[in-house]
Amino acid sequence: MLAADVIISQKRIGNLPAVRVPYFPADAMLITKLENLSIYYMDDSHRRVIEENPKLDRVENYESMNIDYVVEDYAAGCLVEKIKVGDFSTPAKATAEPGA
Repeated sequence: MLAADVIISQKRIGNLPAVRVPYFPADAMLITKLENLSIYYMDDSHRRVIEENPKLDRVENYESMNIDYVVEDYAAGCLVEKIKVGDFSTPAKATAEPGA
């Protein structure tokens, strides 16, 4: 459940739970059921090295793991791309300067 703890947010879109996953494009949104998404871990892929670094007075921890996020059924979802957020308010009318 460690990976799920990292990616689940408290945000909601249209009163539905929103989930953020790493490396997903910032200008896109995938709409699907949570049951349609899966996380796969490669067996024996967890690598960890702990090194003592006395020059900087610290212990350094390096970890990596092969994890894959999968959409199980593409027909059960919708991908929206190239989302742009902008200022769509009506611009203020220009006023004439006195003495012009």
